[in-house]
Amino acid sequence: MVMLVETITLLTGVVVQKKFRSIYMIIALFSSSDSAAFFNSVLGESITHVQMVEALPIQLSPFSMPVFSPDALRSQASLALATALFALTASVSTARSISIRFRSTHRR
Repeated sequence: MVMLVETITLLTGVVVQKKFRSIYMIIALFSSSDSAAFFNSVLGESITHVQMVEALPIQLSPFSMPVFSPDALRSQASLALATALFALTASVSTARSISIRFRSTHRR
């Protein structure tokens, strides 16, 4: 069922992209969540194996000062590096997309 939900998401994105170029990914995302919820309600999560994200807790966790001990920094270093690399990749991708779009609309 997971593959079926993924296929529905991809097909929705491809079909809707021609009509709604700026928001086709959002529409595909909604179709994905709707199809997953439908299959879970009809067949049950034990059969579909499609897990849904639960509601966020109502209250936030209490505020506390961060711990800057060497052990804490060492344990979080790989996560921080991965997050920084992901942000760098997203920034480069966005800049490249903007430059390609700018170049195609401002040719001499």
